[in-house]
Amino acid sequence: MLQAQKFHFGEAFLIGTEMTSKDDDDYVIIFRRFRRTKSGAMLDARKFGIAAWPIKVRKAKE
Repeated sequence: MLQAQKFHFGEAFLIGTEMTSKDDDDYVIIFRRFRRTKSGAMLDARKFGIAAWPIKVRKAKE
């Protein structure tokens, strides 16, 4: 299942993946859509492959 979420740094995709270890159960992997270089140029992940810039985010505690 693929869901898009908006963040302050651009568009990111939430990917449902099966985790293998207990430590990884507290995290969700999202993939950033846009990224800026140091020179200010904007890169699009669709040109580099959808999973170009993964980010590991801790799930909220309930």
